Amino acid sequence: MADLSHHVGAVAAAEAAPRSVEASASSTHKPGAGYTFVPSNLTDGDLATSWQTAKGAHGPHWVRLDFARAITITAVDIANGFQVQDRFGDEFTLNSRIATGRLRFSDGSEQPIAFDSDAEGYTRFPVADVTTNSVTILIDSEHLGTKWHDVAVSEVVVIQPGADE
Repeated sequence: MADLSHHVGAVAAAEAAPRSVEASASSTHKPGAGYTFVPSNLTDGDLATSWQTAKGAHGPHWVRLDFARAITITAVDIANGFQVQDRFGDEFTLNSRIATGRLRFSDGSEQPIAFDSDAEGYTRFPVADVTTNSVTILIDSEHLGTKWHDVAVSEVVVIQPGADE
């Protein structure tokens, strides 16, 4: 398993990082099939959990991490899709996932993000040392799932300066 000691909420840092991170979302899918799909799954360090949009919810979709205090970050790692194999099959391909979007910081600045349709695991999006109280992922388009059209994201990891990258 990957060393997540440099992640908050994954957020951690060379200096004392805020251990309090609150995740929120535009909508949340109801629990089902033994899973919950709550926003806090985004920061639990477990790729076998995910946040998912509510069934039938229409965009714009977003998820946000709010930090206890302003932090400086150098990158955001996102594990797109529901990254688990279970009795239904490959949940990554069965569920929709982000195709394009934007990272929005508390100062209003944004950075575009894009994922290949088969981008499992973490994708890193470097940012130019941004000091922020929050990171919002705005979902602009999706790769449609082969069975379900709720958007899934497994993890969001904020990287701070000094992290062993």
